[in-house]
Amino acid sequence: MTTTMLATLQRTSRLLTLALMGVLAVATMARYEAVSVARADGQNVMVGDGGSLGAILVDGQGFTLYTFDPDEPNKSNCNGSCATTWPPLMATGDSVAAPDDIRDNFSIFTRDDGSMQIAYKGRPLYRFAPDTEPGQTKGQGVGGVWFVVQP
Repeated sequence: MTTTMLATLQRTSRLLTLALMGVLAVATMARYEAVSVARADGQNVMVGDGGSLGAILVDGQGFTLYTFDPDEPNKSNCNGSCATTWPPLMATGDSVAAPDDIRDNFSIFTRDDGSMQIAYKGRPLYRFAPDTEPGQTKGQGVGGVWFVVQP
């Protein structure tokens, strides 16, 4: 092998090493952002794939979130047995961990029983108990008053 070929091979090796380091740095930053959102003190809300329904809001475990048409802004009208079938998305802190582009649309309000619930654009959020696996949308359109939440 000539010295010219050896020098070219060393330069190529250095460039590939630098490129790999750049890729690893970007991957590490993306992973860090996901971890930092998950460690926020509030309930996690994410955007999920609702299949034919398009993008929908899901909780931290990937379960579909719904709204109830009879609710009022930051006021739940689903209590008692209703809240058993449609568990409210309860606040676990004083903030909601959500993607940056929709984070400002969330609020936390006090329910009639004194617990704290999360709302999206003033609409209280709920899960549907028969949705037993992440991504299910069995509650869509129930009674003509329950609907998935689209960001």
